[in-house]
Amino acid sequence: HGLMEIVSALQNTAVQSLKKTWKEVAEKDTASFHELAKLMELSENFKAYRDEVAAREKQRDEPVLPYIG
Repeated sequence: HGLMEIVSALQNTAVQSLKKTWKEVAEKDTASFHELAKLMELSENFKAYRDEVAAREKQRDEPVLPYIG
């Protein structure tokens, strides 16, 4: 899954240690990253992600192809 790859890369220890770089990232973008990271947490077999997809399927009453972009 592409989103998981991006989140994992940005959570890498080497990337997280770039404190000056992270300070240059807009607060809005940092908040979006944290929201996506929370969505892709491994806990309970990606429960947050599965719940989000299920909620969107209920809203549309049809299957949802996950796309975050």
